[in-house]
Amino acid sequence: MRRQEPACERPFDPYRLDGVGFVVVMAAVVFLGRENPNFFYPQILWVFAALLLFNLLTISLLLPGDLGGTRRMALSVGANLGLMSAVVEFSGGRESYLWIAYLLPVFHGCVFFAWRGSVAVTAAAVVLLALPYTAYFQARLWGGLVELLVKALTILLAAAVMGRIARQERLSRSRLSAEQRKIQREREAARVQLQHMDRLATLGTLTASVAHEINSPLASILGHAQLALRGPFSEKEARDALCKIEVGVLRGKSTIQNMLSFSRRSASTRRPALFVTDLRMPGLSALEFFRTLEDKGMLRDLRVLVVSGSPPGSALKSLLDSRGLRQLHKPCDIKVLEDEVSSLLGKTQGGRKGPH
Repeated sequence: MRRQEPACERPFDPYRLDGVGFVVVMAAVVFLGRENPNFFYPQILWVFAALLLFNLLTISLLLPGDLGGTRRMALSVGANLGLMSAVVEFSGGRESYLWIAYLLPVFHGCVFFAWRGSVAVTAAAVVLLALPYTAYFQARLWGGLVELLVKALTILLAAAVMGRIARQERLSRSRLSAEQRKIQREREAARVQLQHMDRLATLGTLTASVAHEINSPLASILGHAQLALRGPFSEKEARDALCKIEVGVLRGKSTIQNMLSFSRRSASTRRPALFVTDLRMPGLSALEFFRTLEDKGMLRDLRVLVVSGSPPGSALKSLLDSRGLRQLHKPCDIKVLEDEVSSLLGKTQGGRKGPH
């Protein structure tokens, strides 16, 4: 089954309007030549009125786009062939000079159909043209047959020329459509690449600030390890030191994992990164931090863990809630973690206050 093109991709079709113009011109010729004894009045006028009305309805109402394209045009061309044969019949039959009207459905057949369809339409036009000459065949009047042959060759030649033009136009449209799809794919690839480069640029900007997140737990681990090497201490002191070392290791591991996941090309469907809002950069509040990520189009990839001991401020909470981000409030019930966070907040908030 032939795949139908989406209606939005179909270019404006001027051929039906050309058909209406052709019919109007022919009707004007008939009206101006109303003294011709070969014309049957008012039948010829009614036929032209029906032909004009059908083409107008074909454009707008009678054959809407929900019908298949091939079926729609086959019905239109077939109806035009029938009406054209009536025009020839009521304008003098074989003596009618309006036989040229058969070129209209032939042209439409060449434009709208492949070569088989155009051949079928042309053959139908020639057969209808030959019907008034049946008496010449029976009487073997060669003069009339030569006249029919000239008319048929005219239609065949016009069909061949129009078919070639129509094929070239279809090839041009196909190449143009393929080129447009290629440009669209390249544009999409460039957009994805630019987004990744922007992500890496943002990552580089945040690296200096996040380095503080790594240096702080390393300093804590080093300090407690050096204390352990200085001499014996109680089991409680040892447990407390090991707990602080564990917290520092986990903080460093979490920061590194977040940086890795933040720098990947993965789409937003991956598991969200985990950010700790109150472990922020000096001079940049949590609200400003998340707004920066929102401007870069990366806020949708985050899951927020609040460890400050209190919920986030109203401005930050409104920002996160409006984006559907998951907020996990975790009070600092572990004294070691509370000391670490309080120490960091005391350093970062010495010069300015920021929302949590």
